[in-house]
Amino acid sequence: MIYSNNWLGIANRALVKTGNQQIESFSGGTDNVNYINTCLPGAVESVAGIFPWKSLATRRALAPSAQIPEFGYIYQYPLPEDFARLNTVETGELKWEREGRAILTDSTFCNITYGRLPKDPDEISPALKELITIRLAYAIVQITTSNTTLMNQLSQEFNTALVLAENEENQGERDTTKFVGWAENR
Repeated sequence: MIYSNNWLGIANRALVKTGNQQIESFSGGTDNVNYINTCLPGAVESVAGIFPWKSLATRRALAPSAQIPEFGYIYQYPLPEDFARLNTVETGELKWEREGRAILTDSTFCNITYGRLPKDPDEISPALKELITIRLAYAIVQITTSNTTLMNQLSQEFNTALVLAENEENQGERDTTKFVGWAENR
């Protein structure tokens, strides 16, 4: 995926976290531009695939491939190009399995819900932006200095931010009928 300049905010926050200078675009061939171009796709894919984020959830009826599996199944359904995480698969009562970037099944249909890769950072929550920033910073440190102290700090930041982001995602799913507020406890 080619990233637009809309991703510069995330890229520059990651560079600042690592003690590097900011960039003005994704072209130019400087070391920092090369670090971002190398590490940003992996950071986005890693974060998009780690949890079933609501802002990235997508439904798709997959079309079967002309190429059939060598054995075991009749149909092969390629996963979408923007695929990051498989959430659910519907093939009726027939079994299925994922193999590489495809779903194999004997079913004549295959519907999925999946987490997609975001095209633009405006599509995602501030919590996801922060996770991508930290993951990107970690990757930059890995290839530039291997500073274990900074890597440990970024790893702790990531774990904390991940818990906060997951909690934010699940906020709307609480069973409020079981909530006992302060007035009921008096």
